[in-house]
Amino acid sequence: MQTAPPKTYKFERIVAVILDLIFFGIGSSVIGFILSLTTDTPVIDIDTILENQNFDLVDLVSNPALLFAQTLLIAALGFFLFVFVPYKMKGQTLGKKLLRIKVVNELGHAPTVKQLLKRGIMVYEYFILVPASILIFININAYLSLETLLSTMMFLVYFIAFFMIIGRYDARGPHDLIANTKVVHVDFDPDVELKQAATKAKDWADVEMDETDENDPWAKDNTTWKKDDDPWEK
Repeated sequence: MQTAPPKTYKFERIVAVILDLIFFGIGSSVIGFILSLTTDTPVIDIDTILENQNFDLVDLVSNPALLFAQTLLIAALGFFLFVFVPYKMKGQTLGKKLLRIKVVNELGHAPTVKQLLKRGIMVYEYFILVPASILIFININAYLSLETLLSTMMFLVYFIAFFMIIGRYDARGPHDLIANTKVVHVDFDPDVELKQAATKAKDWADVEMDETDENDPWAKDNTTWKKDDDPWEK
């Protein structure tokens, strides 16, 4: 007997991701705005773009120190939104909180920090850019090339994750598979689910046993068998 497909909340997951990216975008913009107030030299030299269409990426960065600070602060924002918040909120980001879904581990309990980091690294390039940010002062061109490469890779990861969530039976993306997590409704209780699964398994076992007994000629009238009827005992 086959089980019914589990509720996967595909629509809710996609909307939650969009909301989380909006929150992250707003936070990143605030960080950039605040940093711009601390210096007269912006991170990106807009005049270079306007005056010369054949500019090099290196020429755009007029304030490497500010770019370094911005990278670290945005990475900290990502850690706060995608690791700290869901850890404190038992598997919920702000978007998932609004959509009433949450992330759980393979046993149905709240994910660990390690699992949340694995999920975050898969979908958030700034976790990788932090250790590489020292390149800003060594080889800015290498850093900008790495940032472009990681941004492209993250786009591909989001693209693959979208179709995996839509197409897979359990709606798990690559970040779920690597971190051994899944997304469930906020009211999901692993203990209740375990009891229900055990009850269903017992009911199915009883049904299969009854069907077997009905088709087994040796199982019929076995209660009336007597030892005296066995010719090998005489």
